[in-house]
Amino acid sequence: MLLDILMSYLKFFVSMLIYRHISRQEFAWRWLFVPFLLCSRLYPCATGRLFGYFLVFIAYSFYRNRNIRHLLNIFYGLYPVVVESLIGRLLAFYVFPMLRIVLVHEASVSWYDALLELLVFPVYIGITKLLKLDFTDLKVGFQRQYFNRFLLPMNLSMFVYLLSVVGLVVLRILFACRCFTGNS
Repeated sequence: MLLDILMSYLKFFVSMLIYRHISRQEFAWRWLFVPFLLCSRLYPCATGRLFGYFLVFIAYSFYRNRNIRHLLNIFYGLYPVVVESLIGRLLAFYVFPMLRIVLVHEASVSWYDALLELLVFPVYIGITKLLKLDFTDLKVGFQRQYFNRFLLPMNLSMFVYLLSVVGLVVLRILFACRCFTGNS
């Protein structure tokens, strides 16, 4: 359980850094109790932890930015979690296998998972520098309502992605339990 809590803190910290990068706001340190709360209270329910982790950033964004549009708050809440997940999967299933580092057992928490989480933020910064993404211009465009047509489909696609990840985790857990008990 201790390794799960440490990995939750690492995942939360990486997402917090991405949130800070896109919103240009400091993240309140008192929110660091959230991973411990999610892991300790929802430990038996892996899907509850996963879904709770997704919703924390949306709640924080609404708490922090009461004066800006709701669609932008949802974007700020979903973007760090989706980007962290996508870059982590890119590293785990495409980059590391090309370097002949193969995941042996994905259910165990190991140095491999910690290395993946530690590499997510530098890869993210590298991609944003390479593509020259500037989120301050994006924020101005959203506040002036230039991008309202595009913001709703982006938010919906990120939410569908997160729901599909949670759904696949649930199916994997159900399938593993079914295979473990021997029921056909």
